[in-house]
Amino acid sequence: MDRCVGAAARLPGGDRKELAIQALARSETVSDLAARHGVSRKFVYQQTHKADAALADVFSPATPDGEVLFELAVTKAWLRQVIVGLTLICRGSYRGVVEFLRDLLPDASARCGSRCRTSATPCSPLPACSMASWPRSRKPTPSPNHSCVKPPSVLHRLPSTSPAYWQEWNRLRATMGGKFYVLFDAVSRAMADTPRSSSLVENLNSRLRTYFTLRRHLGGAYLDLLQFFLNHRCFMRSRRAERQGKSPRELMTGQRHPHWLTLLGLGLLQPQQT
Repeated sequence: MDRCVGAAARLPGGDRKELAIQALARSETVSDLAARHGVSRKFVYQQTHKADAALADVFSPATPDGEVLFELAVTKAWLRQVIVGLTLICRGSYRGVVEFLRDLLPDASARCGSRCRTSATPCSPLPACSMASWPRSRKPTPSPNHSCVKPPSVLHRLPSTSPAYWQEWNRLRATMGGKFYVLFDAVSRAMADTPRSSSLVENLNSRLRTYFTLRRHLGGAYLDLLQFFLNHRCFMRSRRAERQGKSPRELMTGQRHPHWLTLLGLGLLQPQQT
């Protein structure tokens, strides 16, 4: 058995193909072919099956373009998911979404055509409950000590070599007394630990700029929707492998969550067909 296994491993690819052709042609018996090449009958059968599968794949009829590959249940929930997905994922404009429905889904466009032409969003894809569930941006409430922290912060903007810096220093020290040194040191440490760079703002602007062209007017509700979408959409690729396939919310909390369309109240996604 070991001798046959070694001979089969050393057999060149051309000889294997010739062996399979002879076995398919049945010009010789399997036992004679195995004995002549110094291999086992099992190896001859394996090469025969490989050649047979290759021939069947070559001569099998190709799938026509008009053949139905799978069926998709088109429901109101699915249409809402498609409309919101085209708008946010594909950054499609309102007119582009309507054109997509009209040309590729004519039946769906005929059923909801009047609403698509009159409503602010096609087919009113976002229910009122999901609109109410979006987190609203709130302005930070100033703390009671905000008036005391601001003057030392403004003082840090002045160069320490200028006369205006030391004049303001003496004025604040005379006004606050001994609390000035403690407050000035606390503000200095906070500003040293706070990155002061425009890269964060530029990154945010670059991500939002492509969405601003989709609407004529921007409001708090639309910005909240973008915030929700970007925080719950999973990264398709990332330089860091641990981030791939996870959303910013999942990376921050360590907890998985449903799809962002489901969280918006647009229903569950359709299961993938195998």
